[in-house]
Amino acid sequence: MGDKPNESIPVACGGWAETLAAYRFFDNEKVTSDQRLSSHLEASIKRIACHQVVLLPQDTIDLVYTINKDSKGLGTLKETEKTEIFLHPTIAITPVRVYLGAVGAKI
Repeated sequence: MGDKPNESIPVACGGWAETLAAYRFFDNEKVTSDQRLSSHLEASIKRIACHQVVLLPQDTIDLVYTINKDSKGLGTLKETEKTEIFLHPTIAITPVRVYLGAVGAKI
């Protein structure tokens, strides 16, 4: 999946067994978001070490997922189930806007 970060999980994984394994991993309650990001954080820190000045901007992203309860007639917005998540990422960039990676994320 690291080679195809912009692709969907099935496309990035390349096969049904790999896709199921990825979904099981992401759904595993024993695996925290910090654990999922740990290898990415290590790589980001290595890239950061190569620069004299690095900026660490933070943001808040409101992720809203809606699911139609009855997809046959599609219905109105009243017939949807809505889940809202707030993501607070911290990224590392250089003053000339070169992205070095994520260094933190809280949900």
